[in-house]
Amino acid sequence: MAVTSPLARILDIQKTPDPPRRRRYAPRSSSTNPKLHGVGICQFWCQLFELNEQLPPNKKMTDAEIARQIQTHYPETTAAKCLSSGRRTVQHFRKLYNCGTLRPGREPPLALSQRYNEYGRPLTTTRTRTGPKRIPKHRQAATIRTTR
Repeated sequence: MAVTSPLARILDIQKTPDPPRRRRYAPRSSSTNPKLHGVGICQFWCQLFELNEQLPPNKKMTDAEIARQIQTHYPETTAAKCLSSGRRTVQHFRKLYNCGTLRPGREPPLALSQRYNEYGRPLTTTRTRTGPKRIPKHRQAATIRTTR
């Protein structure tokens, strides 16, 4: 059926294919390849948080040091780019780790990961009018029980 519209006669209509859809995630590069580092980035996050809880107080890593480790070992990942641009923080990934959703299929950790200052003292993001306060041990246990 031929189109007899005056506009159809003016336009040079051709069969132009749509451009290919953009890939949502970039293909793996050598910096994100688990074969190169031995583990994927999510497992690396988990190992960093577990290691940080086991270190003595004078060796505890701050959030800045954890971010530096991620950016050093996995520079091309979305997580590293989000950390460097400020779109995500280490606290975001710590929350995923503490809830057990950073690595689906694994149970939440028995000991919650906490933030530490440069002296190895624990910090929290819980703020009051008088400043930050620590999460008591009984609340930590209650949080672990509710996330399982």
